[in-house]
Amino acid sequence: MPGLQRRLRSRHLQMIASVRGTIGTGLFIGSGSEISYGGPVGAMLAFVFVGTIFSWVTTFALELTATGLIIQYWENSIPIAIFIAVFWVLIVALNLLRVTFYGEIEFWLSSVKVLTIIGFMIFAICINAGVGAEGYFGFRYWVKPGPFNEYLIKDNPALARFVGLWAVMIKAGFAYGGTELIGMAVGEAENPRKAIPSAIRKVFYRIAFFFVFTVVFIGIIVPPNDHRLTASAEGGASGTNANASPLVLAAKRAGVKVLPSLINSVFLTVVLSAANSNVYTASRTLIG
Repeated sequence: MPGLQRRLRSRHLQMIASVRGTIGTGLFIGSGSEISYGGPVGAMLAFVFVGTIFSWVTTFALELTATGLIIQYWENSIPIAIFIAVFWVLIVALNLLRVTFYGEIEFWLSSVKVLTIIGFMIFAICINAGVGAEGYFGFRYWVKPGPFNEYLIKDNPALARFVGLWAVMIKAGFAYGGTELIGMAVGEAENPRKAIPSAIRKVFYRIAFFFVFTVVFIGIIVPPNDHRLTASAEGGASGTNANASPLVLAAKRAGVKVLPSLINSVFLTVVLSAANSNVYTASRTLIG
């Protein structure tokens, strides 16, 4: 049985731990339905709370299916099965190469996510200041329809808002999953004694920054009662309907026509990165 080689560097591990494994469809797309369920403040509180206690592992098949659903944003006449087959071959082939190649791919794919989130924050600040088609926002959606949404229960508003908050906590657990991947990379780190503690220390702060602030900005510029937000929950594959992404909706509501396709391209790199790491994790588990 082939042995593991210590060729993953500190910068690889930090991106794999704090960005690659965690930031994905749960934030870019699924956060729309979460804001719809719990309201802007409810969603923010859920992500703040759940980020400290939950983790999960995505599946390879889920991410492959998501690639087809995302590509259908541009072209829906091609069967999803074709995209699943193509990306399955591509990702398996990539994982047959040396681990340094995997580390570099994940580092740069993760960098795309980081740049996208930072770009969205800048975009949201500009839109909130009145650059877009809807004028100045402020915190209008935190006032009307309100900071918390009522969910499922009709005759008890207070309980309905609590249920909405709790529903978002469950979904936030999905979004935060992936930080555990750092443990799978220990055996191939160049200098694990130095690289692993450094990567772990930075995970919490990076994830808290990316998730919480992104959800805050989404809650400011996208109304939680926009019916298109819940389309992610109806699109299958854990909310991979790119049309329902709050990032895409924010761009559409602002009247920016180019951004939706650009953001959707980022979504594709997100799910490919997740699928790539699914294969990496599974193969390292078998090796032990």
